[in-house]
Parts: sequence; C-alpha cells; structure tokens
Amino acid sequence: MPAADCQQGHICLWEHPDFQGFQWGGEGEVTEPNGCADLPLSPGSAINNSGISYYLLQEGTCANPGRTMFLPLGETPRFPWRVGSLSWCKHC
Repeated sequence: MPAADCQQGHICLWEHPDFQGFQWGGEGEVTEPNGCADLPLSPGSAINNSGISYYLLQEGTCANPGRTMFLPLGETPRFPWRVGSLSWCKHC
C-alpha cells in the first residue's frame, strides 16, 4: 500500500503513475512562507502527508514557472502533465 510507504509529515513522489518506480521525498520542511524546489525528475504520482498544501508547476522551474496544479493532502495517483517544480506558494 503506497500510503504506508509515506510517513506522516512527509511528501513522497514516485517516478511513475500509480505509485510505481523509484520513490523519493522527505519531510515537508517549510521554513519560510513562500518557497519552491525544482525537481530532479518529473514525478508521476505523489502522496502528500506533510500537513502543508503544495502546488506543482508544469515543466517550469521556480525561476520560470508554468501552469500550476494544486496538490492537496492525501494521494494523487497520476498527474495530467509533466511536473518540473514543487511550490508551497501559489503566486511566487
């Protein structure tokens, strides 16, 4: 069960949809109100157990964001497009 693989307080990302392939992630360490992180690989699915709402940026970078998608708490088994960055600020 994918949810069991993602601890409370963490955000976990998988390489492919439906929580398949390589998994990475960790604690949702938000030390500032606005922030963004470029991702080394485009994830195909995610579980957000961090307690913080995130936004995914389509193929963009933090410096040059593209379209955004809200990443709510809980499981997201697939994304509609390639993800480039993860932000905890919708309008950065």
